[in-house]
Amino acid sequence: MNYPDQALDYYNKALKIYQKTLPSTHSDLAMLYYNLGLLYNGKNNFQLALTNFQKAAEIFKATLSVTHPFIAAVQQQIQQVSNRLR
Repeated sequence: MNYPDQALDYYNKALKIYQKTLPSTHSDLAMLYYNLGLLYNGKNNFQLALTNFQKAAEIFKATLSVTHPFIAAVQQQIQQVSNRLR
């Protein structure tokens, strides 16, 4: 991505809107958290990446089957970021 700071700004604006208008377990909110995690990871802000991946995982686990690929993807990201924080 060429403009990660601008993307981060837009995602955070979207997050505020989603939090006001969507149920807390909505899949769009989970995807937004996942994408925020990817952005923060790309900016080497591993703590914020982990926080957002964990929020995404919580929603995915509450709404999807345990075999859904989104759960595996977010778990992989959590593991990678956790390893970087050690």
